Amino acid sequence: MDKRKGSPCQQGYLESSQAGKMMRYSIPNLPEDIWRHIHSLVPLRDAACASCVSRAFLHSWRCRPNLIFNRHTLRSKAHVSGANLSHTLDCILRRHSGVGVKTLQLVLKDIANNGDLDSWLQVAAAPGIEELILMPISEMIKYNFLCSHLLEGVRNSIRLLTLGYCAFRPTPELGPLRSLTSLCLDTVGITGYDLECFFSHSRALERLVLMDCQEIICLKIPCELQQLSSLRVCGCWRLKVIESKAPNLSNLAIIGKDVHTPMLPTKFMYLKQLTISITSGLTFSPSYDYFSVVSFLDASPSLEILVLDVSQQRMGHASVFEDSSSLRQIDESNYCCHKTQECEDLRVYRCKKLG
Repeated sequence: MDKRKGSPCQQGYLESSQAGKMMRYSIPNLPEDIWRHIHSLVPLRDAACASCVSRAFLHSWRCRPNLIFNRHTLRSKAHVSGANLSHTLDCILRRHSGVGVKTLQLVLKDIANNGDLDSWLQVAAAPGIEELILMPISEMIKYNFLCSHLLEGVRNSIRLLTLGYCAFRPTPELGPLRSLTSLCLDTVGITGYDLECFFSHSRALERLVLMDCQEIICLKIPCELQQLSSLRVCGCWRLKVIESKAPNLSNLAIIGKDVHTPMLPTKFMYLKQLTISITSGLTFSPSYDYFSVVSFLDASPSLEILVLDVSQQRMGHASVFEDSSSLRQIDESNYCCHKTQECEDLRVYRCKKLG
């Protein structure tokens, strides 16, 4: 084994170590805050490597506010997944104090050990953090994001929380997240009951995004979410019911299969923009009721913008010369014409032949 080999950071700077020694004598005597600002402008991996050979940059690295780890910042494919990933991140994070972190992003593939994720979160997800994005993409190990990572200091400061490819089970003991305004869950194991529990601690929530969360069957949004204005639901195929009592919900996007959601007129009193995207791999059933989405108009008296997107891979056309019983007829007496007069922007995307 070559004894000259060291950590990934040290290997990248062995050739320039001599130049670094010479540079120490020519670096101007600038205030520490200026050096810290200069160091913050350096790409993350280079900044971590610089901290291995410079005490000045090491001190700055220990307080670096934005820690973003993904395939772009790690650069080398060898360090994006597998066993090398843990070694690389350990080398980087063990030199950081965890103090002053504002943004932590871990979008990583095939984590070798879930314990590594826990240790990294303990270091970097510290009180004062404002944005946490965690996506341990893996087909082998399912990571469980523990509520214990949301300590009191973290709960008081965090504004944006994005979780993906993991399980999340909020408990009543979680405690309030007073500053949280945005929650995004992508391919997360969480139930409707778990979300209700989380909502009870997140009264300042303004934006909610749910994508491919297959354990959610019923989504209930309480009236206590006074600030919630945007809701996006995509690919939650088992979701049957959305019941919202949020008084200021103004932007709703639903993307899924065969949307049939009868609602009461009092459901979305303040909704101003609605997007419905209905997709199908093959042709829709001839009996599919495309006009069932009219119920959304009845439920949204303040609606200004409606976007209806119905797409499928293969198109089938009904013949007017055959039995027309399956063709949907619009009853003018029941159709809410006054709703369309109030709409400032009504856009309907026709069925598209994609295949």
